[in-house]
Amino acid sequence: MSIKNVVVLGSTGSIGTQALDVISSHPDSFVLLAILVVAAITLYRLGAWKERFFNHDRRVEKIEAIHDTVIELKTKVQLIYDNTNPRAVTRAASPVALTDLGREIAVKIEAKEIFQRYLPVLLDKVNVVCPKSANAYDIQAAAMDIAKKKLPDMASAEEINLIKNEAFARGILAEDIWTIFGIYLRDHILEARGIAVADVDKHDPVNK
Repeated sequence: MSIKNVVVLGSTGSIGTQALDVISSHPDSFVLLAILVVAAITLYRLGAWKERFFNHDRRVEKIEAIHDTVIELKTKVQLIYDNTNPRAVTRAASPVALTDLGREIAVKIEAKEIFQRYLPVLLDKVNVVCPKSANAYDIQAAAMDIAKKKLPDMASAEEINLIKNEAFARGILAEDIWTIFGIYLRDHILEARGIAVADVDKHDPVNK
């Protein structure tokens, strides 16, 4: 009896599985060809998809690299502003700290009392972006960002006017005064997590 070549295009359904059973029961009569071709095509397609995802990952890595560069540039610009402005509220002095002017303003506007009123909400917002594994620099960056962007939305109209009037009287930006609360928030979180404030500089991208 002659050997017949068999093509099985689908081997997962009932007909396909029965066909494979017949072929396996009569190895001297049938030669299974196409299922190997289907397997080869599947592997090829998987390889193509793998290449697509590899290229996608490379694009994501490039975007992340650009993002890191932007953050580094923004940090350097902020450092230049803080260290050259004669009326700066903060100074990047291993790490960012209040200047004499900053401490004077903090006392006048009763910054610690304002800070304590909104502390629970501020902590929740920082904890969302800074898990327990976050380093000191990331905590500082998050605290500053939230203090300058979120706290003004929570503060009362009276508190906002107080800060705006003080900024106007000092010839500085209101945003600069909000950084006072960022330092308070950073220090509170670092102390609660048992992290030294000095550790901020260890992870500062400017120092790398």
